[in-house]
Amino acid sequence: MKVNQWLPGLNEMNKLVISIVVFFLIPFVSHAGDDPPNKPIVNVTLLQSSTSWDGGSFNYPEGKPQITVSTITVPEGVSLAMHCHPVPLAGMVVKGTLEVTTANGESRIFEEGEAVIEVFNTWHYGKGLSGDTELFVVYMGAEGMPVTVLMDGDPEQAKLCRTTAD
Repeated sequence: MKVNQWLPGLNEMNKLVISIVVFFLIPFVSHAGDDPPNKPIVNVTLLQSSTSWDGGSFNYPEGKPQITVSTITVPEGVSLAMHCHPVPLAGMVVKGTLEVTTANGESRIFEEGEAVIEVFNTWHYGKGLSGDTELFVVYMGAEGMPVTVLMDGDPEQAKLCRTTAD
């Protein structure tokens, strides 16, 4: 079939331009259905544990499960309020450095790229140590249950967290 038959009414210059474009597109179109490169899929376990970073145990709350995925940014030099998590959570320091200190004075520093299973049901606070510290956090909670409770917040919610003497 000639170009004139399927492109009637075009002048010779337009037909030439279309022919050149089609000629250069053929190599790309011919590879569209090829298999992707033969690269392996990589799965790296960052952290696996049955205890939190302070050696404490954790359990999953009763009720209908609800997973919450969050990012948290803690500016350098800023301390979070004393709080606890009545649900298990795991996270990763995406950027910066974070120091976490429990109410009984135990502390640990987490660096960029480090994964952590956070303390469970334990009063603690975090402080950004270098630049804006960015955290990626996954809470394993239950519908209707808070993932974070502030020590100076709702007294009923505070009952979900153990006292420092426990």
